[in-house]
Amino acid sequence: MQTRRKTHEESCFSGLKAVIKKSGTTENPDILFHACPRYRKGNHCNYFKWVDDDDYQEWLKVEQRKIKKLIYRLKMTIMNGG
Repeated sequence: MQTRRKTHEESCFSGLKAVIKKSGTTENPDILFHACPRYRKGNHCNYFKWVDDDDYQEWLKVEQRKIKKLIYRLKMTIMNGG
């Protein structure tokens, strides 16, 4: 039996890739949520969804991989003189 890995990429109502923001309210301080990438720019679709624990863990893994790749590329650039 083949299982599919759950994708944690969210799309907003505009069809754009949702971004993860951090709440700054006193009721929900520092809690992550998915939002339209145009959030707070005046022209957004009001997409909002709290990030659950599974989404957060997957997001951390993805961000860590991005950072590792960036560090590797920077090291290679430095080693190659440029």
